[in-house]
Amino acid sequence: TYDKAAADAAAVVPSTTEELLRGQSLALAGKKLGSTSRPGYTFGGWYTAAGGTGDRFDETIVIEDSMTVYAAWIPNGEATLTYDKAADDATAVVPNTVETVLSGQSLTNAGKTLGSTSRPGYTFGGWYTGKDGNGEPFTVDTAIAGSMIVFAKWIPNDSVMLTYDKAADDAVAVIPNTTETVLSGQSLADAGKELGKTSRPGYTFGGWYTEVNGGGQPFDEAFAIKENMKVYAKWTANAEVTLTYDKNAADAATVEPNAEETVLSGQSLTDAGRELGRTSRPGYTFAGWYTNADGGRRFTQEDKITESMTVYARWTANNTVTLTYDKAAADAAEVMPNTTETVLSGQSLTNAGKKLGIT
Repeated sequence: TYDKAAADAAAVVPSTTEELLRGQSLALAGKKLGSTSRPGYTFGGWYTAAGGTGDRFDETIVIEDSMTVYAAWIPNGEATLTYDKAADDATAVVPNTVETVLSGQSLTNAGKTLGSTSRPGYTFGGWYTGKDGNGEPFTVDTAIAGSMIVFAKWIPNDSVMLTYDKAADDAVAVIPNTTETVLSGQSLADAGKELGKTSRPGYTFGGWYTEVNGGGQPFDEAFAIKENMKVYAKWTANAEVTLTYDKNAADAATVEPNAEETVLSGQSLTDAGRELGRTSRPGYTFAGWYTNADGGRRFTQEDKITESMTVYARWTANNTVTLTYDKAAADAAEVMPNTTETVLSGQSLTNAGKKLGIT
């Protein structure tokens, strides 16, 4: 009876047992000596005791009684298997980038698993002895006869599209792009692209989400995009602020349409759908609204209002004009209080604080 002395050794051929007459050798009986093999080991012959001890047995030994002989195994030198993931953006190989086995063993023989890796936007196509899927395929059962390198094969996935929805007509256009195309399974970061940016007057941007109003999952540059998808901006309204108009003159007309406006912080009047206030003043030309009563910065319809504020009318005096009274009769009394009055162009006597002449 042959005992191969290792579970991973090949079955003995031609047979695990042989029957012959007492006193015969295998050679005399016309039979061949059994043979076997073992990955990572060199066969050292058959012995009458395990571990290569006892007497060596061959086809010339006379067999007097039933007996068992044992295979002797000599370990081969070590061989190294190195995995090359063949792409910088592929994940690290697990369980190990390098494996050491006995020369001639497969990973299965050595009780090891085949390395695995992944790459965003690509499907793993196996390990090969050459780059780009060239050479021979390498599997968990491939015998490793000497140190070797195997290379990952990558198959690009189909492309998919990401669309940004800014979720508000008054939000600015998304930059750098309203849509982005990547390979299925990639994130924007994997594809070397930036996350879209937008803003909206009077609102704080709260990120991108897979559903409207901040519903679904949050989306960022690390999110794996596996199919065409749309993401929606989330907006949070800012606090309200008040704009107050100061006409800066008691005789100026009431500001129209309103002496005070309320908007969201960060909005302009245009953003809020409001008009810039209007007023007038006899004898003066309106020169605009300013942040100080006697100067400051000019305030316009497009200025962003980030906090409650007051703006002041600026007035430019018109040229003076002269009113002359003609009493239209030589015997009429002199006009009182004055025959002539000087006022600003556009003023009435009342505006100028003067009385109508009497005669």
